[in-house]
Amino acid sequence: MFVIDDTAFARNPCGHGTLFTIGSDTHIVNDNGARLDTSALAVGRRVSVFVTDNTILLESCPPETVAGKVIVH
Repeated sequence: MFVIDDTAFARNPCGHGTLFTIGSDTHIVNDNGARLDTSALAVGRRVSVFVTDNTILLESCPPETVAGKVIVH
């Protein structure tokens, strides 16, 4: 899942975005905490993505890491 930090920026993979991998341990929820599945993730949908402690962040272009929690707004 490629996430940009603000839709006002161009979709520059090296400027304001990160590529998040979603695994079996990733929690996907809505604003009130109710569990969702990956079908709730769609292009253009606003999300907040969190990583857990000691998660490796690969400083590539774009940066890559694993999502610990995704909140769908």
